[in-house]
Amino acid sequence: MSKEDQIKIVKDLCDHLAFEIMAQIVNGKIPPEWDGLELRQLVSDHADNETRLRGKRLAEYENTVLVENL
Repeated sequence: MSKEDQIKIVKDLCDHLAFEIMAQIVNGKIPPEWDGLELRQLVSDHADNETRLRGKRLAEYENTVLVENL
């Protein structure tokens, strides 16, 4: 996959997560007292819910993250 394709995928994923969470803020679903800590956790939770890696592919991913210090 080209670097440009990788960049587009990352941008699209991040834009999608941001859109979902900002919609929740606009719709009053996010408590007003939440600051950066809770919002970071919410972003992380939403990203975790998008994860689909399993089995061998997950093991290879985890190894690459470890080896490349990502």
